[in-house]
Amino acid sequence: MRFCPALFLFFLWTSFAAAESPVYTVTVQVDVTGPSAAKAKEEALALGQSLAFQKLLKRLSLGDDARNLPEFTPERIQDYIKSFSVKGEQHSDVQYVAAITFEFDDKKVQTTLETHEIPFVEIGLLRLVVLPIVIKDGQLILWNETENIWYRTWLSLGESHDDTHIVTPLGDLEDQIACPLQDLAHLDMSMLIKLKERYEADDVLLTILSLDKEGQAEEETYRGFIRYIPFALQDIKNAHGMGPFSLHQTERDTVLGEWRTKIIGELQGQWALMHNDKDQTRHVFKVKLVEDNFTHWHKSLEKIQHLSIVKGVTFHSLSREETILWLSFKGDLQSLKEKLVLEGFSLDDENDLVVISSKKDIHDSLA
Repeated sequence: MRFCPALFLFFLWTSFAAAESPVYTVTVQVDVTGPSAAKAKEEALALGQSLAFQKLLKRLSLGDDARNLPEFTPERIQDYIKSFSVKGEQHSDVQYVAAITFEFDDKKVQTTLETHEIPFVEIGLLRLVVLPIVIKDGQLILWNETENIWYRTWLSLGESHDDTHIVTPLGDLEDQIACPLQDLAHLDMSMLIKLKERYEADDVLLTILSLDKEGQAEEETYRGFIRYIPFALQDIKNAHGMGPFSLHQTERDTVLGEWRTKIIGELQGQWALMHNDKDQTRHVFKVKLVEDNFTHWHKSLEKIQHLSIVKGVTFHSLSREETILWLSFKGDLQSLKEKLVLEGFSLDDENDLVVISSKKDIHDSLA
């Protein structure tokens, strides 16, 4: 079936609704040149939905597991899209440029991942407020936009960057009261919390650019070094170092922009690792349930399904003595194991599976 952009546009625009889950809402940039403006737009939409879907799969799977999925054609991807919107649309006779936001159907995506045995985790998009500080020749600089070149670097970014939203403070009186320059040397949690709350962020990205002048050249050249704490509220001591590097006045904006991009590139992966064990994440986990007869198996399955942490059970395979299940649950794996043990189950590791079996006296309590 040929991809029909007109019908596709009509259907999606008439069914447009506000996104229900930011996890399943993806924005991509497209820039396509074609034989005509109409053809460029058609190809851009097809490319955009493919890029957005792959980006979503990568976001959910947190690894290479999504590579095991079959290839998705543009027609098949359309089945997963609930709506889309276009911003910043620009076009010429042969070129089409835009930012396209797709909202995917969470239930359909989850079903596909479970069907192909792809574990996934739902993690909210990351929103950080950045506190960019400069130490230049031993002097602390923060709210002076003219002098703080590191602040200007982050300010030029804008909020959206892939799956991460970076908010640069306004630097107004409220910010200066919350984080006064004279107190920077004694930075405490209350200062960071005030920034986080004001900008409705998940955490604070604290980053310090140290600059020391090199040589006696007429044009200023500095030796730079960056330290940053990606999630300062959660671990103020978790500092990362980047550099040293040479910073020439004529290349300043380009070099600092590259270092900013490197920092952002590390944030989402760290965010995923930090929240892999949080209650708001959703996991799919493969287990083997072993029982000696059908009655015991049915009672054990019923007890597992009634655990508050378990949100769904999908069958993978079934035999007389054992069943392979996919458990969809909220929270971390250790909490799930603890709740199973508290309910009277015993757990054993077997290769890449956790084997769940009932203890001898469990069925008396289930009766």
